[in-house]
Amino acid sequence: MRVGIVGAGPAGSFLAERLSAGGLEVMIFDHTMPREKPCGGGLSLRATRAFPFLSEVAEKVAITRMRVMSPGDKEVVLHSSDPMYIFSRNTLDSWLLRRALERGASFMNERVVEVDRAGDGWTLRTPTRVYGVDLLVGADGARSMVRPLVGRKLGRSDYRLAVGGYVQGLESDEVFLKFMRDLHGYFWVMPRVGHVAVGLGAELGSARARCLFSRLDECLRRYVNCEPARCVRRFVALIPCPRSVEAFLPHRVWGNAALVGDAAMLVDPISGEGIFYALKSASLLATALLDGALGEYDSLLEVELSPAIRAAALRYSSFFDPRYLNLLTTLARRSSIVRDVVGAIAFGRRGYEFLPAL
Repeated sequence: MRVGIVGAGPAGSFLAERLSAGGLEVMIFDHTMPREKPCGGGLSLRATRAFPFLSEVAEKVAITRMRVMSPGDKEVVLHSSDPMYIFSRNTLDSWLLRRALERGASFMNERVVEVDRAGDGWTLRTPTRVYGVDLLVGADGARSMVRPLVGRKLGRSDYRLAVGGYVQGLESDEVFLKFMRDLHGYFWVMPRVGHVAVGLGAELGSARARCLFSRLDECLRRYVNCEPARCVRRFVALIPCPRSVEAFLPHRVWGNAALVGDAAMLVDPISGEGIFYALKSASLLATALLDGALGEYDSLLEVELSPAIRAAALRYSSFFDPRYLNLLTTLARRSSIVRDVVGAIAFGRRGYEFLPAL
């Protein structure tokens, strides 16, 4: 079987590695490599526990402290006995792609401009040639060109907008999160090797990118004591935000095509974490394919991933209510029990089901 994977991010590269190791012929298409992204690049504890090989990446920062500020400017400091790792996405994505190539996958550094049905398979057209594959996988992120062929078309309410950049020469030994009073989102500071990643996310439609960049500059001055001119390599990105019932309907596999990672809307709607879900969905799809049961992929997702995303989605609106966040922060400041629970959720040891849904 020849598999064509559109997208060389964590989901596409890890899937390619698994399938190539299983004896399948795999081609990965991505014209954006190497690349960076405006995300923080943090991997939760559930990611490093599920995929311990990630600790082999040399260029990373280990964090055991997180400082969280509520919309009312109340702070609580959270700790973890086990570190979460923060990567440059260029470093992480390139490392995962290299593992796939070492297993025998082929990489085409080209843009796929058109995908068509061809009998029982697919043709992928790039600016230079046409490739034929038996199975098509969309691992091409929030703006997936493969997704419309497999699942429903997404609307504006299914996305968040994130802006970000990097501040060179700024050092920190903690993650900082500041939740906004008027936006369903937060400002973040994530330490990386050689710089910190900063960013701000909000619901798509609640603010334009220009407005979010202005808010980002305000946050840099107020919470980081940093002039915005020091924030370089600025980025804008869409992040899937699966909050609706339709987002959980089986639609990640159809015929001989499937979706993984952000393309499949497998993202934590509250935190925006996607790397764990990218790797996990790739692992589940590889299991189904290598077992000769592609149709079982949706069932595996329903058991392994959907419950956690649903729990977050059910709490999405109440979580970003300033009153809820202010109360939760106050309780965490006063009670070590509440603080430990909130810390376990923030670092990824526990899920949102441990938080009440208002």
